Amino acid sequence: MPQPVLDRLRACHITNYSIHLLGDRLFGYFEYHGRDLAVDLALMAADESTQAWWRLTDPCQEPVPEAAPGERWASMEQVFLME
Repeated sequence: MPQPVLDRLRACHITNYSIHLLGDRLFGYFEYHGRDLAVDLALMAADESTQAWWRLTDPCQEPVPEAAPGERWASMEQVFLME
């Protein structure tokens, strides 16, 4: 992932971001430490470097069946956490 995209993620209060592959499905995890996720996600979507990265990677992604109409990803419910 290009450094400007990583910098934007950090500026949008996203930490511990990871992507995992299981068969042909990607699973992502991140922690959000900001005050308004919708605002930060909009800032990320407006970022030119992030847009370029998405144009490059979007053809590799297919919406999951659980995604809402028009979305590629679906949120997963956390069912266990050991701290």
